[in-house]
Amino acid sequence: MGYLLVSVIVAALVVAHTTNVIWRRKRNGQRGRYMMATVAIHQLGDISRATPSLCLIQRQGLLNYYGHWVTGLGFVEVRFPKKTTRPLTQEERAQYRGKWVEINGCPLYEINV
Repeated sequence: MGYLLVSVIVAALVVAHTTNVIWRRKRNGQRGRYMMATVAIHQLGDISRATPSLCLIQRQGLLNYYGHWVTGLGFVEVRFPKKTTRPLTQEERAQYRGKWVEINGCPLYEINV
């Protein structure tokens, strides 16, 4: 029972934080751009994926992009090395255009590529 309560609280905090970050960026006009990546490093460790996955890039440095995975646990300020991150192909753009990101059946935002 305790584990379930902790899981619900963590999920609620992730949804609240992610929603707050998204709306704050929308208000400030920061949309970002969608890209495909495999390697991702967060301050808590490596959160890479085996196959290329959709990420939203908010800013870039000399060697890395910074953003977050579109799906997942809600880690923000994730570092994506430029060597393993690429723009979307036309097929991927068509696949993701108009899809919605949701958590527990609650839509958060629409993917506009």
